[in-house]
Amino acid sequence: ALEYEEIFDSIRDPILVYSLESDQLLTVNRATEETLGYEARDLEGAGLDVFTPADASGDLESVPDRIHDEDPLLFEARFETNAGETVPVAVNATRIAYYGTDAILGVVRDISSQKAKQRQLEQTKEELEELNTRLQLALEETDTGVWSWDRPTDTVRWDETSDRLFGYDPGTFPGTF
Repeated sequence: ALEYEEIFDSIRDPILVYSLESDQLLTVNRATEETLGYEARDLEGAGLDVFTPADASGDLESVPDRIHDEDPLLFEARFETNAGETVPVAVNATRIAYYGTDAILGVVRDISSQKAKQRQLEQTKEELEELNTRLQLALEETDTGVWSWDRPTDTVRWDETSDRLFGYDPGTFPGTF
């Protein structure tokens, strides 16, 4: 059993074992202490609400009702650290038998950096859409055509304004110089 405890504690993601019978945490690994700032002895016997931010009631408390025998439950939530900080997490919860007790094994991954990258990507997308809209308006108002040339294939693409400016009917440009 000592081998398994060493493996359990060597995993870098927080792991929680929660009893479905007593509705309390049975054990946590070292990463739970390090990531969330709680001492294992303070968590053992606590409910899942210990991790629930005040503005997110029900997120974690509903897990025991949503988990089924065979299927793991994958979801995102927010955990509150012992310092009161809110951390976005991805949780993989699986129903297990833990020393004869019906329990949930939850592997928790901090997804703060992924969420920050996602927000940055969304912001960049919005900025590009705005720039594209401005470019389209400028092109339309100045009667400017746009074209591109793929030199290796000698293929030229251009828009309808370029067709018109060079005397072609829309869509009839042959595509080469």
